[in-house]
Amino acid sequence: MLNCTDPLDPPHLDAGQPEPRPRILIVDDDFDIRLVLSEILRDQACEVALAENLTQAREQIEKSPFDTVILDVYLGGDEMGLSLIPWLHERQPNTPVVVISGLANMDDVLVALKTGAYDMLTKPFNNVDVVNGVARAVEKKRMADQNEALLAALRRERDLLEERVRAATHEQAETIEMLRLINEQVAAMFELSQAAAADSTTEEVVRRVFELLGRMIDFQGGVCVLYDLRARGINLTYSQGERAEGLARIVGRLLAENTDRLILLAEQPNGALTGGLKEHIDAALGPDAPARGLMLMPLYVRQTLLGVVGLIRPHTAMPLDGDDERMLSLAISHLLAALEQRSFIARTAQLSGLGELISEIAHDLRHPMTALRGAARMLIDGWRIDEKRERCLEELTANLSRMESLVAELVNFYNPREMNMVPVDLHGLLDRALEASSHYIEQGGIELERRYAPGQPMILGLTRNLMEAFINVITNACQAMAGGGKLTVTTEANLNGIHEHRLRGANLQPGGYLCVSIRDTGGGIPEEDHEKVFKRFYTTKPEGHGLGLSAVMRIMRKNLGHVAMESRVGEGTTFHLYLPKT
Repeated sequence: MLNCTDPLDPPHLDAGQPEPRPRILIVDDDFDIRLVLSEILRDQACEVALAENLTQAREQIEKSPFDTVILDVYLGGDEMGLSLIPWLHERQPNTPVVVISGLANMDDVLVALKTGAYDMLTKPFNNVDVVNGVARAVEKKRMADQNEALLAALRRERDLLEERVRAATHEQAETIEMLRLINEQVAAMFELSQAAAADSTTEEVVRRVFELLGRMIDFQGGVCVLYDLRARGINLTYSQGERAEGLARIVGRLLAENTDRLILLAEQPNGALTGGLKEHIDAALGPDAPARGLMLMPLYVRQTLLGVVGLIRPHTAMPLDGDDERMLSLAISHLLAALEQRSFIARTAQLSGLGELISEIAHDLRHPMTALRGAARMLIDGWRIDEKRERCLEELTANLSRMESLVAELVNFYNPREMNMVPVDLHGLLDRALEASSHYIEQGGIELERRYAPGQPMILGLTRNLMEAFINVITNACQAMAGGGKLTVTTEANLNGIHEHRLRGANLQPGGYLCVSIRDTGGGIPEEDHEKVFKRFYTTKPEGHGLGLSAVMRIMRKNLGHVAMESRVGEGTTFHLYLPKT
């Protein structure tokens, strides 16, 4: 199910009650797309409705509400799928729309977002993309409904207080003031939603969130520290009010040093602090500010700590309580929504720019490579040469053809065409990759050992891509054994133990995968470099470009698989490639 068993899905607040099955509407004029998406989502225990045009979609929506609508940008004929979004949001304003399109360009993305789409899936997509995208959309719908219910409860409380004012005129002044505060809080909540969705910088959104919090909670100072996981450093430090700047420095340092120590504080009535922070907080706030005047709350997205938001109240005032905590939690939910929206747009823009660059470079490589292959063919056809040289020229021609295929794929990277995964003989493909790499094996004086699983295991994948991935790993292994060594290629069909752990960590089901392990006896990779191995442009070779292993990671994801590495200095390195069974 699309629930907290998925590590990308945040845990629900009411874990004691069974969650209803998410209702998903799929609108696509392509029968095969509707069939594939419905099977994926029904496997996740979703209730799925189908529509092939706008008329059927409107009929389905009029019948009952949905948790998410998956909508094709271009339907059959002159129908534009995006025209459904405003009509839907007039009737079901909280229902998110995940748009699917066959064109990965910024124009489609921006038009979809401006029309009101929440997310986009680009064809071809895989099961993981679909499940994660729908899980995020369903969670957004749940949070919006929960926020709406909270606002409705506040309105009911306001109405009740108005009735009491009429019944008890002697308390009129006090009750009217209370109503004013509640109305102020309701208005602030609406403005908070608008501020989170506004087209402004992250710092401006954080500042606006604290301004609106000041209308809901009485506090002396506020602090927000955001942590950049990729850069492993502080991305934003914002403070407002007295003593907040000192607290921001302390929290930022502790967050950078050890994120596990920052947990929800000041939960106890006596204001006890946990995580060994009391001495640091006292130093930041001064001796006249006891812990009961401090509340820190973490910013979590899918179980990942992104930062901390904190409030300080004067020691002479009432301590921060559960109502304050609920208000702060609501503000944090809007702040997280804004951060996720900006992250999605930034990633889309980066991918678009990278795609254009790769396509241009690859296009420029096509002509010289075609000329090289033609020259090699002329040498083969027109010259009398010995058998060894002819074999070398044949290998040159074959490798140029393979490079031309790779360049063709890069040219289409910015506007990828649909690629179909087919059944592949795993051992046959490995043997072809080893044959293509035989020059490196023989020249390096390397001993080759095959440890294949019994039978003829079949995998589901893109043959050309997988061939490239295997050759990349084998070539890297040979280059790591400059003075000779042993190359061992192993296949396993029945995976357990550490293999199951790795697959579950990648959100894959262990029972549906095979493993190819390629081991060398080279010098190994230092532990501090393990996380860098699959990054673009990381290399240990002076003449290398650092694209080989990053390409392996990209290819494995494209084939719905996973890659992992084990390495010890002085012992060698093993790459484990996990691929889906047929």
